[in-house]
Amino acid sequence: MNPSKHKKKRPKRSHNPREDGGAHRPKQLTAHQDVQQKQQEQHRLIDKQKKHEEALALSHQLRQLSSQKRLKECIDLYRSPAYDELRDAHHGSIVVDSCARCGDVHEAENIVNEMLQSKKSQKIETLPFFWEEHKRFSYKQVPIQAWTALLKGYVHSGMMAKADSLFHHLCVKHGSVDGENAKRKREGSANGPNVRTLNTLLRGCLWTATSLNIDDNKIVDSKGVPRHELVGGVMTAERAWSLCGDVNISCDSSSYEYLISILSQSLQCKAAEHCLQKLKSVLGMTDYVGKDKVGAFNDVDPTMIESMVVCLVVIARGYVLLGKRNDGRRCAEEALKYLDVSVADKDSAVPSSN
Repeated sequence: MNPSKHKKKRPKRSHNPREDGGAHRPKQLTAHQDVQQKQQEQHRLIDKQKKHEEALALSHQLRQLSSQKRLKECIDLYRSPAYDELRDAHHGSIVVDSCARCGDVHEAENIVNEMLQSKKSQKIETLPFFWEEHKRFSYKQVPIQAWTALLKGYVHSGMMAKADSLFHHLCVKHGSVDGENAKRKREGSANGPNVRTLNTLLRGCLWTATSLNIDDNKIVDSKGVPRHELVGGVMTAERAWSLCGDVNISCDSSSYEYLISILSQSLQCKAAEHCLQKLKSVLGMTDYVGKDKVGAFNDVDPTMIESMVVCLVVIARGYVLLGKRNDGRRCAEEALKYLDVSVADKDSAVPSSN
């Protein structure tokens, strides 16, 4: 005889609150518990607001010290143990910018490295090209403002090998070039290198001529991949410009002005004029310039016209240095036409005294 046939079956538990006595009914808070929960939530909001105000106050103090170039006091305030729970990436960006303005690149590198590794400076060994050790990082750790400030420190100190490597690394490794999906691409475009980052590098290229990369006698990265042997000047500028489209950097008139000046300095005047035509197209000014005169610029920002004048003058200078006087004269005369129209527009904007 099979005992399993006589095994009593347990009655199924009802899910109806009326049948099982309300066993599954959500627990109701008492009036006292409800008041207590609301008070706790209110305290959390007050604490959050207080921390926010303290963070803003710290930012204000750091900016004030930075503007006065009181670097030591700025760093001491940033690293004070009193702000260990308050310190964030925004505060770090302010201090990195202060270091760059005061010419202390080494300290700027230390702070960025601290932000990357979330460790104290005493335990960190800062490598010459430390960003290459990180395959992927979050811009919440180190925002692009901090990287741009570090880049500024490099170009102000003439360290174009590091500047070239850093900009390339930000674009290729941590921009939107190698994004795994559309969301990462959008995030990379929003938080990655921007036009300020590009213009910072281009200004450094204006100040330095192209030279051999002999920084620390190390011309390969951490994976043994050769770095660019020629850095600074037109070489770095052209490489950076070619990356702009990949990371969705929208170049402004200053970007074009810097690149055209760099090309003209290297006597690549034809390339500079080609870039100038692109600038005209971007500004919508292609139809304004006639053969013998320049049309009105009522809908064009006057600063854009000034950029056109600057670009034409540097191109004309390049042509003169090459001995191509006719081309130099042509560019100089076009610059004068733009300048005349700019002055005329300003005069017409001044109300008459009558």
